[in-house]
Amino acid sequence: MATGFYLLDNPQPITAQYGYPRRGASLSGTCIIHTAECLADLVGADTSAENTANFIRTRADYGSYHTLVDSDSIIEMAPYEYETWQDSQTNPWAVGISAAVQADFWHTYPLAFREKVYRNMAAAAADFVRYMKTKGITVPVKRITGAQARARVPGFCAHGDSGVDRHDPGSGFDWTKFLKYVNEALGTNKEDTLTAAEVKQINAHTTAEVNRGVDKVIDYLGAVLVSGYTVGDVKYPGIAKVDIQNQKEARALDAKVTLALSKASGLTTEQIEAAVKKAITEGAKVTGNLTIEQV
Repeated sequence: MATGFYLLDNPQPITAQYGYPRRGASLSGTCIIHTAECLADLVGADTSAENTANFIRTRADYGSYHTLVDSDSIIEMAPYEYETWQDSQTNPWAVGISAAVQADFWHTYPLAFREKVYRNMAAAAADFVRYMKTKGITVPVKRITGAQARARVPGFCAHGDSGVDRHDPGSGFDWTKFLKYVNEALGTNKEDTLTAAEVKQINAHTTAEVNRGVDKVIDYLGAVLVSGYTVGDVKYPGIAKVDIQNQKEARALDAKVTLALSKASGLTTEQIEAAVKKAITEGAKVTGNLTIEQV
């Protein structure tokens, strides 16, 4: 008889992707938020979650979630009381909810698509909050730090904060919107606030993540500054070398170009400016001429 849980109803031929009972712990109210790092299906019916569920079922290594969503599906992979292999640091007591998208590409997805994904993630999160309430545990609708997740504190934590060498759901994930939608799904409208210490911890991780993004874009900016760039039909000449002498020229990037760079790289304009400054002070490799899409 079907259980309604994908992994229980669809046996894994190579590696079991869940365990029961949980190993040495019980549900704490900790929820880890993921992205599955799969290609988003943006044409017609969204089959991203279904395709990812099948991948998880047939994979040889470990990696699974309790709930997997895309823009038009919510797949319950395993009961909350079961352990899935979603985060090696918190598996025995946490639940994992994942969106079938890629962490680095939130900014590239159409707005309507993103909204549907956030809504489905929020619906899944609200279901978890309600379930934990039946167990006598109140899960606050707030983001918690990795240290708190590892200490079994109830709340919602980024996999990149709790996991080893992970960065999902990414710097582009809109936590404010996600938590707002969770509250709406629960019929509440007040988001729990973080303490000053919690904000400091999360900001420290976010800063590190932004720095990684800045490092990624340095070569890109170096190519723009050195080789020149094109916005629409207008060609902008490059500069001979990226160094401290070119600070004035580099800062001459107008607002339109900065916005175009932001759109192309996924960073905010403030992060672009930080990357430009870093490219100027540390130098950057030339990777070729670029054409920037008109915005």
